[in-house]
Amino acid sequence: MKLCVAHLVRKQNGVEPVRRFVESYVQYSAGVDHELVLLLKGFDRAENAASVLEAAGDAAASSLFLPDVGYDVGAYFSAVRELPHDVFCFVNSFSRILADGWLRSLVGPLDDGGVGAVAATGSWASSRTFWVWALGLPSAYDELTPERPSRSVVRERLGAAHRLLRTWPHHAPFPAPHLRTNAFAAQRAVLERIRVGAIATKDDAYRFESGSRGLTPQVLAMGLEVLVAGRDGMTYARDEWWKSNTLWQRQQENLLVADNQTEDYRRSDFRRRKNLSVFAWGPRAAPEPPPDTVAAR
Repeated sequence: MKLCVAHLVRKQNGVEPVRRFVESYVQYSAGVDHELVLLLKGFDRAENAASVLEAAGDAAASSLFLPDVGYDVGAYFSAVRELPHDVFCFVNSFSRILADGWLRSLVGPLDDGGVGAVAATGSWASSRTFWVWALGLPSAYDELTPERPSRSVVRERLGAAHRLLRTWPHHAPFPAPHLRTNAFAAQRAVLERIRVGAIATKDDAYRFESGSRGLTPQVLAMGLEVLVAGRDGMTYARDEWWKSNTLWQRQQENLLVADNQTEDYRRSDFRRRKNLSVFAWGPRAAPEPPPDTVAAR
């Protein structure tokens, strides 16, 4: 089967994210034959993408020019329509590979007819439950600590109520398992059955990734499973994602592909790490202090 690694390259992000991805791509063996395709988003012609193509060097076999609309998700599904491959692995603009065999770990489980999608990270986070917590009501997020004191409790609670009303119809309560779309793989036969809808705002993109009618619920409705793959060579079912130590858990030591969200956790102090871990995993949160903090004790 013809396998495509589709890396999203957005003009607005400049050359540096491409360079970091390609360096990691060259450093770590994918473990399976494939074609790397750059999804050039927002470049109107090849001349404008010259610096990006130079940064990619010989790593990329081909490229696809796409308009700068639809966020990451729109570009991914445009690629499915435009490219001839049987299996796709999508990696976003800020992805950075961390281990040999990363692609084999993501696409290998798709050979099982019962698996619909595999990602480098998944989460149980629920925007709906978060805004319940922000209103001061009991929730799975009771261990969250506010980042800063509010200037006005009344204003904060009114804002939380507004957000809750907006998210309630589109998001399930915690736990709401969903694969993150920064690095995930699926077969064409599955992707072509996914209804994406209009992705005009960031909220639309969030709803597709983590909403109750988004990517993961649609794959599950096909009777297929969704898995998280770790660098340990294992895959994790939805109820065990918190054990994978890939997203916002312990030191994220089992992570295959990093992105800006996993980097946020890596660079954060323990207070923020705890908030992120609780948001993703609720009572199963197991954050650890940064390694340098541990060593200093």
